[in-house]
Amino acid sequence: MKSIEGHFIDASIFLAAILEPRTRTDKKQQRLALRYFTRLSSGVFSGYVTLTVYSEVVHIIMSEIDEIVWVQAINQFLNLMSNSSIKLETPSRIKTYGVCMTIKSLESRIGPTDTTLLAEAITLNIPYFITFDERLGKYVRNNKTGKKLITIKRLSDAFFAKD
Repeated sequence: MKSIEGHFIDASIFLAAILEPRTRTDKKQQRLALRYFTRLSSGVFSGYVTLTVYSEVVHIIMSEIDEIVWVQAINQFLNLMSNSSIKLETPSRIKTYGVCMTIKSLESRIGPTDTTLLAEAITLNIPYFITFDERLGKYVRNNKTGKKLITIKRLSDAFFAKD
């Protein structure tokens, strides 16, 4: 099956699949994340990440899980990457910085990590940013040209409705 959409995958999707769910929302997000990774491994979507995503996932795993278990969780993360054929990309730092500044001028409420991830995805020309983060809008648009730079999709049951 040919991949139809390129997706930049936020750390929140990996963490939902890996970390032990504590609430009903966590359990639902884990179910959705695992379903999403199944779609990726089937070739329905193409997945992409950068070292920023790697760093965020590893940092959160190491800070939230006992040391005895975090090695296993990091292995789980690497297995998700491999089994889902997710590609590690390296965007131009100069272009990414310029896009970061554009995003910050458009929306100052977005945190530095999310700004960096969005900028990396835009620099790589990946059309969709997949996340559980409710603080992000639906897209990032260049105010000067009106051009949509990236569409932000939240993983939910509705995300899979067209399947």
